[in-house]
Amino acid sequence: ATLEIEPLPGDDDHAAGESRTIVRSDAAEGERLARFVWPADGGRLRFTARDAAGDVVDRWTDRVEAPPGGAGGAALDDIRFYRAATPMALRALRSAPAPIPTATRAFRRNDRVLVDLAAHGTGEVRLEAELLNSAGDVLVALPVVGETAPAGAAARVEVPIASLALGRYILRARARHGDATADTLAAFDIIR
Repeated sequence: ATLEIEPLPGDDDHAAGESRTIVRSDAAEGERLARFVWPADGGRLRFTARDAAGDVVDRWTDRVEAPPGGAGGAALDDIRFYRAATPMALRALRSAPAPIPTATRAFRRNDRVLVDLAAHGTGEVRLEAELLNSAGDVLVALPVVGETAPAGAAARVEVPIASLALGRYILRARARHGDATADTLAAFDIIR
């Protein structure tokens, strides 16, 4: 089984870049992560899931906003979401040396969601995370495991999905290096 990811910047359905194909995490070989150079005004990605025979199982499109860049020695990489639907999957996720991020930003209330933040800069970078409502109001500061990290290191946040009502939320990650800060935002939805 594979997942094809095709960039579609703009509001039309014309391909704007080379598509990437990733394989299941338990596959013997193949890419498991797709990276793209993304325009500052964002764009859309078309996902096509195929079964082992190559037949299309599902196809959908999601809008993706480019995160703002860092300033003055502090920068953040993309926010990576990981989803576990069962306690066993959560244990496997926590113990995996290089887990595969989930492509979806729609979670069920019984999901456990972990988020990795990667800081870049010179020296130590302090990482912070806040949960915002859809209007951008801060709901809660989230505890960050490894919040002071050498540049290039990752820190982890657990998002309290079970305690949230249905709707759209925003995770704001912030990297601080001295007086310089860089923010990255990622929206996600709680469904059913």
